Amino acid sequence: MQSLPYIIIGAVVFVLLYLQLRAAFGGRFKQGTPAPDLTPVLEDGIDLDRPLLLFFYSRHCGHCQTMAPMIDLLVARFGNVLKLDVERHPTVARQCGVGATPTVVLVRAGCICKVLVGRRSERQLERLLV
Repeated sequence: MQSLPYIIIGAVVFVLLYLQLRAAFGGRFKQGTPAPDLTPVLEDGIDLDRPLLLFFYSRHCGHCQTMAPMIDLLVARFGNVLKLDVERHPTVARQCGVGATPTVVLVRAGCICKVLVGRRSERQLERLLV
């Protein structure tokens, strides 16, 4: 009976670690797969012949809120950037392998090329679009 609290704590830690790793690496398994149908979320001026950057965010995510102005600058400079709220577009997020926010997905020639989970710098995102 004395070891029961340690077993429970160990199980909780294991589950939390599993969920963190799944969120961090889950989207990487989508790399190299065909991109989902983006027609419902496409905006005017998006050119599918160029690399497309999908920024998945949540309204309640602090890192997403700090990245939002930088993403707006990339939209103004490159044009081929879409901001997608995971609550409004859960199907597209799931099909792109989004398990946590913020997540950036690079789509090139109809294929998911890169999935980046977590906060990124403007320079890192610019390199993806060039």
